[in-house]
Amino acid sequence: GMFAILGFLEIQGCKKPGTPALIAARPGLWAVSLALLFGIVMEVVQHYLIPNRFGSVYDLIANAAGCFAGLGLAKWLIR
Repeated sequence: GMFAILGFLEIQGCKKPGTPALIAARPGLWAVSLALLFGIVMEVVQHYLIPNRFGSVYDLIANAAGCFAGLGLAKWLIR
C-alpha cells in the first residue's frame, strides 16, 4: 500500500505547473520508474547496511505491484 500511495503522489507531482515538458508528457512512466528505483535502493540498503535485515526479491516484487497499483488508481481517478 505504501508504494501505491508513493506512485500516486509522484504522478500528481509530475503534473504540476512548471514541470519540465519531458516529465509532464509521461508522468506515469516517471513516477513508476522513480518509485521502483526507490524500492530497489531500499532493498539493497536493507540487505547490506542494516544488521539483522535482508533484502528480498519478493519484497521488490510487492513494491513494484504497489507502484503499478498507484498508477492504476491515478488513471482511474483522472477519468
